[in-house]
Amino acid sequence: MNISLRCHGHMSRRYISIIPTSAVGSLAIGSKASETEFTTKLDQVNELNSPQFKAVGQPPSVLAVHGTPSVPLYIKKGSIMSIYGVQGALLDNISSRLSLFAPIRSFFMGNHNSAYQRVVSTSPFSLLISSTSKKLFGRSAQKTFAVMNLEGTQDWAIINNNAIHAYFGTSLIRRLHLIPRKISKRFAKASGLPLPTNTGLFKWYRPGYTLLSGRGTVALVGGGNIYNVHLEDGEQAVVSKNNLLGLTVNGPHDIQNSVFQYRSNLKSNDLTIAGEKKKINPFESFSHFMSYLQMITVSGFNFLKDSISRSVRYIEGTGDFVVVTGPRDLLLQSGVPQSNLLNRAAPDQFTQSSITPKETTADFLNYVTIDKGKTKIESTPDFRKRQ
Repeated sequence: MNISLRCHGHMSRRYISIIPTSAVGSLAIGSKASETEFTTKLDQVNELNSPQFKAVGQPPSVLAVHGTPSVPLYIKKGSIMSIYGVQGALLDNISSRLSLFAPIRSFFMGNHNSAYQRVVSTSPFSLLISSTSKKLFGRSAQKTFAVMNLEGTQDWAIINNNAIHAYFGTSLIRRLHLIPRKISKRFAKASGLPLPTNTGLFKWYRPGYTLLSGRGTVALVGGGNIYNVHLEDGEQAVVSKNNLLGLTVNGPHDIQNSVFQYRSNLKSNDLTIAGEKKKINPFESFSHFMSYLQMITVSGFNFLKDSISRSVRYIEGTGDFVVVTGPRDLLLQSGVPQSNLLNRAAPDQFTQSSITPKETTADFLNYVTIDKGKTKIESTPDFRKRQ
């Protein structure tokens, strides 16, 4: 995701070198930075009108932050790698304290990591921020950065509350809201959808989202790469709700006017394999009995699997995919488990079978008896039995 930043004023810079160990390997490193290969050079900016965020690396798993005097920066706790570029004594010029963002409300909204470090300095400074942060048990998985510049013209709904990794802005407004379970009547009427229709984003264990508005800069983290998708007016996109990181909205109630649950028209009956129906007698032979036993086992397993699937979908919300209606922008992350867009339905080879006694055929001999003008036709397997 390409983000352009414009900074006014004069700036002086020098370079430091960050050497990824995975890229260097057995390479001999020289005594000068200019002699070192496979390095990322970061600018140290001494004069800026406002702080600057820049995602670096490939993939961009590190955030380079250039701070300005007296402007507080909020960084996810446990993710600061380095503080550098401070003029004078570090402890005298820079201070940091713990900042909790609505801890009680965040916990019930599904944001279980709302602890940030508030960093402020009396002189310009620079930070290196890792995309991973400390958790209660170990550390989070590797993620990548995307930087958003909010100009106050549109709001962003961040579906994954834990994606907000760093931010600044005196006029930046960050609020928590409940994800609506149902779409609005107006949106249902305009889209030709029945009522009630689910939005598909609601989860019982994570029922909230973060609304970002105002002016400021926010650094988001997501699994894998982060992509920006733009939808024109009237366009729709089917998106996995696990991949949906955020979307632009017009206020806190716009989700129920733009997102609804995706339902495939493909039915499981359409995916069954057509074949000749088997008529078996389960007790005619041992093989048929084993087939009958297998049928009961598979049917019980399918019933248990469907029950678990229905329970999980009820707890999570609804299906795996949602339909998003434009005009708006979407942020999609690629590093999450994928789901199949089409409903999976395995062919049921036993439900197509009819458990009826096996029909047998045999050869018979027919004879005709004419008695007093009446004709009578009878069959016998052996003419000798007629005597």
